[in-house]
Amino acid sequence: MADSVVIDVHVVPGAARDEFVGLHGGKLKIKVAARPIKGQSNARLLKILSARLSIPKSAMEILKGSASRGKRIKIQGMTESDFKNCFAEFYGETD
Repeated sequence: MADSVVIDVHVVPGAARDEFVGLHGGKLKIKVAARPIKGQSNARLLKILSARLSIPKSAMEILKGSASRGKRIKIQGMTESDFKNCFAEFYGETD
């Protein structure tokens, strides 16, 4: 499948638990329990996104912000509409 979507996320590392919080300045805000040490929080971020979106971690790539809270992630095999449907509680109905 040639579809892909690029998303912007705001990550809060070292949280008490993994949680999708909502929108923060137009970005999806995600709390991850992993600390930002040696890429642990990035790995955890991709793992929880993978589970939520039902796609393999290998279909995702951090394009920008690997060392900051603001990240840009490319997701292969998914359209923007598909992505927003997976997070309808934050983006509203998109169909």
